[in-house]
Amino acid sequence: MNELSKSARKAIRDAASIAYERELAQALRDLADVFNEWKAGTLNAFDVSDAIHEFHQGTARELFKQYEAGSTAVPDFGVAGAVIDGFIKLEEIAPAGREHIAKIVEAMASARLG
Repeated sequence: MNELSKSARKAIRDAASIAYERELAQALRDLADVFNEWKAGTLNAFDVSDAIHEFHQGTARELFKQYEAGSTAVPDFGVAGAVIDGFIKLEEIAPAGREHIAKIVEAMASARLG
């Protein structure tokens, strides 16, 4: 792909921050449900411990890699995936990076349908 401008990279990183927080919040709500089941007596302490371990080693780690891996990398594919999954809207991405992300979203959506 073409080299991105500094403003486009910033727009994409800003969008990544928003999407990361939203996706992490959803994952934490899911983890909170496990605690609620434990409080209700439907899960035991070992189940909760396993869920915490899975969250830390799985979900949290994957989200970090998707949005934050490498301080010089632009997380454009992570942001595009977040658009497809509904964690951020194209309109929320600053114009400088929106077109770049829209192209990736279109390619990813076509690949999923193909």
